[in-house]
Amino acid sequence: LAPTVAATCYSYGIDFQNGGSYFINAESTDNFTAVTQFEGCEEDTATVWIIGPDESQGPIYCSDIALTPDDANQMTTCGIQKDQMYSGEWLLTIRSNNGNSTPFESQKSFYLTVGDQTTTTVTNTVT
Repeated sequence: LAPTVAATCYSYGIDFQNGGSYFINAESTDNFTAVTQFEGCEEDTATVWIIGPDESQGPIYCSDIALTPDDANQMTTCGIQKDQMYSGEWLLTIRSNNGNSTPFESQKSFYLTVGDQTTTTVTNTVT
């Protein structure tokens, strides 16, 4: 009988990465979402939450996401609308028992600038 080896489960932020800086449209009433990919994980789900800059709202829970299949986009939707967010350092936490393997927790800290979206139109003219 071959010995079993616990696989290491990795998570990769797709749209929000650790240490990144991002813009959020303050006029959007869409819920905040984040996309993650996993690799080397057991079949299971992960619990996800985010915490804002001053932590006054406590953890804001998001929808659970699947750990499998490898390298597939898994989107979580959080219980906060973009127009309720504010500028500062946010923390996204992902935690799972990882099936029958080693449990894990992944945290990604990123800076959000929340403001009104503006559009600038530039017209080129030939002189």
